[in-house]
Amino acid sequence: MQLSPITSYHLRKLLRQRSDRLQPLATIAFSQPPQYTDASLDAVWQNLCQQQSEVGVIVQKLEGLVSLHQALEKQGSMYSKDLASVEETIFQTLGFRMANDMPPISP
Repeated sequence: MQLSPITSYHLRKLLRQRSDRLQPLATIAFSQPPQYTDASLDAVWQNLCQQQSEVGVIVQKLEGLVSLHQALEKQGSMYSKDLASVEETIFQTLGFRMANDMPPISP
């Protein structure tokens, strides 16, 4: 099971936007410090698939989280805390944690 193109695009966009705040939960083999390009999401995804037997569950979770993230983004700053929480869950699902020493980036 694979992510939809829209979900993949949105995840890549989030990785690029938040790259300065992400720290891997596990070691992922990058030849240089991560720049979170399209290849990065592919590497993260392959690593997740190797570690998880329930890939279908992960795909469904990410699809739902990305849909929720897109809906919250459209609402503006009214739901900024909810948006940050969804982003944190997305990144945890992908194997990252967000550094808390920096303020959230507005969409």
